[in-house]
Amino acid sequence: MKQYDGSKIIDHDGDKRPKSGDVYFGTFIGCPHEIGERVHISANCSFVGVGKLYLGDDTTISPGVIIYTSSPNLDERVIGNKYTSGFEVVAADVHIGNNVFIGAGTVIHQGVNICDRVIVGAHSFVNRDIDEPGIYVGAPVKKIKGF
Repeated sequence: MKQYDGSKIIDHDGDKRPKSGDVYFGTFIGCPHEIGERVHISANCSFVGVGKLYLGDDTTISPGVIIYTSSPNLDERVIGNKYTSGFEVVAADVHIGNNVFIGAGTVIHQGVNICDRVIVGAHSFVNRDIDEPGIYVGAPVKKIKGF
């Protein structure tokens, strides 16, 4: 995988990177990850959290995409319980299938699974599983066309 100047990938035990693919400048991969073959990650993307990110083969991530694999638990019963931020961390893996295109500026929430052969339009918010091939857009994301 070719990593261009200005990108940062933090290594974790068990991370898997392919021989082919690109990670462009300004991109930060801070979560544990497994990246498939021929994956293209454009500029200024951020993949953060403590859950694991799985990217399938032949997947394209457009500029400015943010993927979270964890978030603070905002349940008022646990506020002030564990961390300096005052919140417990809720982690959940993100799985993105093969032959997926994620449009620019899209945000993907932790725990989401996206099946194979999906297009997600620019500036969408993915907060639930996408389990059928097709085209999805919006905030929250909705299916507009099947394949």
